[in-house]
Amino acid sequence: MQRHVSDEIRHAQIFTKAVEREGYYIDLESEAAQQALSSVGEASMRRYHQVENLAEAPLPNLLSSILLAEELGLRGFRCILMALPDHLTVTRAAIESVLKDEEYHVRYLSDAVRYWRASHLLEAYRRDIEDKLFNDLGKVLEFMTKPASERPSLVQPGQKPELSLV
Repeated sequence: MQRHVSDEIRHAQIFTKAVEREGYYIDLESEAAQQALSSVGEASMRRYHQVENLAEAPLPNLLSSILLAEELGLRGFRCILMALPDHLTVTRAAIESVLKDEEYHVRYLSDAVRYWRASHLLEAYRRDIEDKLFNDLGKVLEFMTKPASERPSLVQPGQKPELSLV
């Protein structure tokens, strides 16, 4: 798990650098960032398992939900690679590196879920997430059809503003 956490930190660094190479910066104070922080990662897992601390969630349940998130990440990164222009070779190499890590995460988490005999949990979570996705499809469609200028943006053009010490 320590390697997994280290990989995820490295992934954030890779994506931050990719955004900067394109002349943007990630605006962590933006509405989009706040929405993302509350809907992914640890906050999402705590909410899904209805616990204040992830250590309170039963390990097989936690591993199953992390595995599902990693499987979805794999699919997303593969889609990004298919859509990414060939001339963005540095970004492509970075995403391929992330994809390789995600494939490793899926393998070891699959082994862990089998070890804990928790495949039934994984399938139950998969159905639950699919149900929630279909229930929220209207919100997704509304967001996707809204003009980009009206959507909150996670990135801003230019360099990240320097922090003032005054």
